[in-house]
Amino acid sequence: MMAAAMPVVALSVADDVDGPQLLPKTKQPPPESNEGIRVRQSVILSFWAIVIIFGIPIWLWTTSIHRARLPLQEMADWAEGRVSSY
Repeated sequence: MMAAAMPVVALSVADDVDGPQLLPKTKQPPPESNEGIRVRQSVILSFWAIVIIFGIPIWLWTTSIHRARLPLQEMADWAEGRVSSY
């Protein structure tokens, strides 16, 4: 994958009927080395590995809802008018 680079603009003087004018010239970046491509791929792979290994479990843990045990017997006793003393 090649990242889109901003063109470098160089100005040159061109002779025209009306006199010299400044014309923009775009300059292309040098070709990327194989080592640079491997480094970029390693960085991207490392980022997603960290997101998957650490991010998703932490997100699931912090957004989970704690389900407390309901005291069903005490609720039934209360509904029947028997108040249990602790």
